[in-house]
Amino acid sequence: LNSFDLWEEVYGLHFYAHVTAYGALHRSLPLFPELEGQIHSALKACKNFCYHHLYVSKQKRFARAVDPHNNRDLQADISLLACIFPFSEFPIEDSVKLSLFEFCYDKLTTKMGTLRYENDHYIGGNSWVLAGFWMAQAARELSKIEPHLADLSLEIFKKSMSLSNEAGFFPEQVDSQTGKPLWVMPLGWSHA
Repeated sequence: LNSFDLWEEVYGLHFYAHVTAYGALHRSLPLFPELEGQIHSALKACKNFCYHHLYVSKQKRFARAVDPHNNRDLQADISLLACIFPFSEFPIEDSVKLSLFEFCYDKLTTKMGTLRYENDHYIGGNSWVLAGFWMAQAARELSKIEPHLADLSLEIFKKSMSLSNEAGFFPEQVDSQTGKPLWVMPLGWSHA
């Protein structure tokens, strides 16, 4: 069913929602062996939807959503990295994971942080601490197949850590050019 995305802004069917559902279902297999057939069927449905409706073969990546009129949203979104971290169970070739990461890194990295998604205009469209930590975790996970990404992961992580105040609190957002804390501070989501 159509719903709103992770950011509660875009209505449609979302890559993030399908990847998280896939991860939850996959992790439930040992807990509910009596439902193995139904769980495998649901896993297949999640995978098939993503590959039939969201995969962009020419760009070797996934769209972030498809709207109720069947238009694909091709913008970079940090939530596309959910298939790398934290739900690496979703079946994607390593080359596609690398392509998704490079796409998001190129489109979302700012001087002082990481954007949630392209053309984000919420409270001025600044960098989000949460997005920086997510980018760092995805790079760290991918360093298992591309060792040079370990250095990039550490660099992104240190840049994100530097966005806290003297008390160690993180804001929701920071100015993309100056790193100045903006909006809510401290924000539990940034800390989580």
